[in-house]
Amino acid sequence: MSDVTFIRTSFGWSYLCVILDLYSRKTVGWSLSDRNDSQLVCDTVLKAVLSRNPRKGLIFHSDRGSNFCSKETRRLLIANGIRRSNSRKGIVGTMRWQSLSLVI
Repeated sequence: MSDVTFIRTSFGWSYLCVILDLYSRKTVGWSLSDRNDSQLVCDTVLKAVLSRNPRKGLIFHSDRGSNFCSKETRRLLIANGIRRSNSRKGIVGTMRWQSLSLVI
C-alpha cells in the first residue's frame, strides 16, 4: 500500500511517498522530493523492490492519484511483475490503513 503526504519545511513543501507492507506493517520503501510526481512514486517502488525482491504477482495498492496512475508508474510495476490496485473512485475510507500509518 502506498500514499504520498506533504510536509511543510522552511524551504517550502516536501512530498514523502511511503510503501507499507500491510502484513508486517513495515515500511518497505520511501522517498522524499520537492515534487509530487510519478518520479517520486517510481523512486519509492524501486527502493522497495531492491530491498525486498518481491515475488511476481505482488499487489501494489494506492489511491487514484495521477502520480500512481501514470504511464511511468504502470510500466515500472508491470516490469517487476507487480499488480496494480487502486481505490474505487469516490469511495471514502478505502485507504484508511494508509491514512493512519502516515500520520507524522
